[in-house]
Amino acid sequence: MSAPTSPEAAVQDSPQPIVDICVVDDDAATVEMLCDTLTSSGYRCFGTTDPHEGLRYVGAGKGRIVLCDLKMPTMDGLTFLKRALHQDPGVYVILMTGFYSLESAIEAIKHGAYDYLPKPFERHRLKKTIDDPVGQFRRRRRIHDLEQRLVSDLEFHGIVS
Repeated sequence: MSAPTSPEAAVQDSPQPIVDICVVDDDAATVEMLCDTLTSSGYRCFGTTDPHEGLRYVGAGKGRIVLCDLKMPTMDGLTFLKRALHQDPGVYVILMTGFYSLESAIEAIKHGAYDYLPKPFERHRLKKTIDDPVGQFRRRRRIHDLEQRLVSDLEFHGIVS
């Protein structure tokens, strides 16, 4: 079962480049709340209650940041994390849980999670956790664009025929 959100329904006009975010949680209300919050912040968001669907989204190169619940009936968050990183080593997976413990947070980070958020969410913590990798993506995109312009400007300079 998927929440009624999709990349096509997300905000299309934004002054800054949009980063796709995938939300995976077995609670449809949580998926909807997070997608609404992220969409209102200018992000394109896809939400699902099916972790396999979330992995397909990541595998297609669409979800650069994933918010994933740690405890789900069909696949736990650590298994999702391992599979997502196997499909796309550059994806940022943020695990969320209502059963926070220091041991589980350390375990998640050891397995490659970008961050570990306790539920219920503190809006400012969620925003900061999302804004950090988004800033990295934007800087990388800007550097890539500048490199491309530099290469095209220097491509035929100095050639005499």
